[in-house]
Amino acid sequence: MKLRSGSHYIRSLDDAIDLFDDMVRSRPLYSEIDFCKLMGVIVRMKQPDIAISLYQKMELRRIPFDIYSFNILMKCFCSCHKLSFALSTFGKITKLGFHPDVVTFSTLIHGLCLEGRISEAVAFFIIWLKRDVLQMS
Repeated sequence: MKLRSGSHYIRSLDDAIDLFDDMVRSRPLYSEIDFCKLMGVIVRMKQPDIAISLYQKMELRRIPFDIYSFNILMKCFCSCHKLSFALSTFGKITKLGFHPDVVTFSTLIHGLCLEGRISEAVAFFIIWLKRDVLQMS
């Protein structure tokens, strides 16, 4: 994995967690992009619960999030069947002034469908379509 500080070889979850610990202690702080890359690796290891825990540590240390960070976190919540937390994260995204993107909406729609909440998924899809139409005009 290539980060700002160079390449890092991650062979196991322990390697990923060790790198995370190094990243949060580093000054200057790693970028949001670097944190997202690491979280993506952890998610691909099928460890969304670990990624959620690391995001909580980031929040406690006031490490900034971007829309990509929030999207990954929402995906993790959906994977762990914690849809209420994914929806709460969506609210946080809008409250902080970020603009939900196609990944944000598709992640929520997928999570709602996994939970059998099809009518809510359709409602989010309609909101997404209306938002895109308004942005085009």
